[in-house]
Amino acid sequence: MRRPLPQAHSTVPTSGGSPERRTAERRTRFSALAILLALVCSGASAARELTLDDVRSPLVLSEGWRWRAGDDAAWAARDLDDRDWTEVAATDELREDATVSWFRRDVEVGESLWGRELGLYFDLRGSAQVYLDGALLYNFGSLPPPPGYTGAPLEFGTRYRDFAFPSTHRQVVAVRYDRRPHTGFDWWTPASGFRLVVGEPATMIAYGRRLGHRVAGHQMFFVGAFGGQAVLHFLMFLFTQRFRSNLFFGLITACAAALAALHFERPLVEDPRILALSNGIADPLLIVAMLLLLRFSYLLFDHQLGRWFWTLVAVGSGIGVLVAVDQDYEAFSDFWWFLVIVVLETLRLHVKAVRSGRPIAWFLVGGTIGLLLGLGWQMLLNAGVIEAPLPLFPVAYYGVAALLLSVSLFIAFVFARLGRNLELQLLQVEELSKRTLEQELQAKERDIERRLLEADNLRKTEELEAARDLQLSLLPAEVPRVDGLRVAACMSTATEVGGDYYDFRIDDGILTAALGDATGHGARAGAMVSLMKGMFSAYGAAENIPGFFRGASATVRAMRMEGMNISLALARFRNGTLTYAAAGMPPALVYRAGERRVDEVLVAGMPLGGIADFPYRVETVPLARGDVILLMSDGFPEAQNADGTSLGYDRPRAMLSEWGNLDPQEIVDRLTQAAREWAGGGAALPDDVTFVVVKVEGHDG
Repeated sequence: MRRPLPQAHSTVPTSGGSPERRTAERRTRFSALAILLALVCSGASAARELTLDDVRSPLVLSEGWRWRAGDDAAWAARDLDDRDWTEVAATDELREDATVSWFRRDVEVGESLWGRELGLYFDLRGSAQVYLDGALLYNFGSLPPPPGYTGAPLEFGTRYRDFAFPSTHRQVVAVRYDRRPHTGFDWWTPASGFRLVVGEPATMIAYGRRLGHRVAGHQMFFVGAFGGQAVLHFLMFLFTQRFRSNLFFGLITACAAALAALHFERPLVEDPRILALSNGIADPLLIVAMLLLLRFSYLLFDHQLGRWFWTLVAVGSGIGVLVAVDQDYEAFSDFWWFLVIVVLETLRLHVKAVRSGRPIAWFLVGGTIGLLLGLGWQMLLNAGVIEAPLPLFPVAYYGVAALLLSVSLFIAFVFARLGRNLELQLLQVEELSKRTLEQELQAKERDIERRLLEADNLRKTEELEAARDLQLSLLPAEVPRVDGLRVAACMSTATEVGGDYYDFRIDDGILTAALGDATGHGARAGAMVSLMKGMFSAYGAAENIPGFFRGASATVRAMRMEGMNISLALARFRNGTLTYAAAGMPPALVYRAGERRVDEVLVAGMPLGGIADFPYRVETVPLARGDVILLMSDGFPEAQNADGTSLGYDRPRAMLSEWGNLDPQEIVDRLTQAAREWAGGGAALPDDVTFVVVKVEGHDG
């Protein structure tokens, strides 16, 4: 049996009466308020009866309902036994296979409300029909009549309806509900289910107007903001078409403006055709906007469109076609995972741009995070996990606004930087223009200076050529021919006038070879070589070679050429022996043909022009048939490669050991080529390189 319902008493205020009656009325109001507060705080499971005594202030009926999945017109009857139905709140998330379900609750109505004109405002997420004591009171949405319905044809209704309670205390309110037609991005309705709001007609009309004004205000704000951005960036693309990012961003903001217009129109529309059109366009348009956002992010930083991008495009295109064809699917509620994937991919691209050295991309990272938070908040709100912090608060659209604002700031920053660069370039052009006259005036002066320099360089070149010709004339015109000996020589200078010198003389069949190396290069070195040529020609046959060295050293010092001296080596071949003396020259190398080894003849001595009366000495070395004697200047062992490594003395010994059986001229050629290759293969050497090679073919006749 149903429990007896508490009787409601009239709470309509009166202008007079005894104090006892006014006291009783106050107690009645207090009791009704206590019952209402207890119901709201304890939830639907505590009690199902509610007394309505005064509805001048809106009363929300969302608790104390019984629910059952399915559809039957008999479930609206007043006397139906619904004790086995589930106790729920009208805004609970009820996930059942059946999309149509019924809600019922009892209401205890005071006599003051019997037959009184009242207003009903219905907040819902879907479509619904409201029955009062079995009679259809209200219809909203595209929900067809229930099975067994025999009443008048259903028409599309508004969210507001006038009605009056029958003259009975206990009354039953039944709601036939379908969550399908209006699911998704409905932030202005409950996260799920519905709310019945009852009050005075004027109060309820004002309540509906307030909601409408708030919705219309948000609509005007977002449509105006997004539409203004779209127009701005379309114009920017028309004037600078090479920046295609403006085109895609204009399309994104245009889609956002259209979505705002459609979504915010839903709670305001009273024409089912407009509502159906809005539902059919909004979902595909949301998918298009997400794909445009993805393409814009790839284009903005010149990322290559890879397989992942085209996969997302293919999946998004399929979803767009599906939600456009089948109205049972909704883009935001059913395919939220695709929206999250696109936003995360966009965030990845923006973070990658920051890491690649574009710090201004932090604008986009912040905006994308704002969009992600807004969409996540909206998804949790739709799922009933959280509640909106404020009534009619479209948090998802504020996330979209955060992203679009960040992109606008990013593009504005880029264009501002381009403007600054252009301004700097204009300043540079102006500065260059000011310098043009000065440059033209200086051009003639430079031309005169250039001609003077060319004349001076020509004169110096001619002088150097003359000095070089003079130096070359000091060298032997040809190598000497001596019985039992074969001779070859070569000199490669680092500059036009080098500091190396070689010479020969034959006295009574005795060959004396000289090899010298003056300090430095150029004219001073050439003068030193000329001096040594004269002294060798005059005194080179002296039997006392150390005495010749001391005399030549004194002559060099007498020239008073500060910082200048000359190294000299003399090799005298007589009767199968080599007499060798050196003043600061590298050792002579002797290739022993019989043993195929190389001996080193080292005679230490100061260069000529240095210490006076230096005790120079000589070394005498026996020679055999096939032996080869190599005299070289220090330019060869001191030559350096690209790594700064010197050739050294071990490599020349190895080369002579390998090539000692060859003809002297071939030995000289190979040594010269080795010097150039070691120095980097260029035509010029860093220092003068001179070789004298003598090969013994037999003893003196």
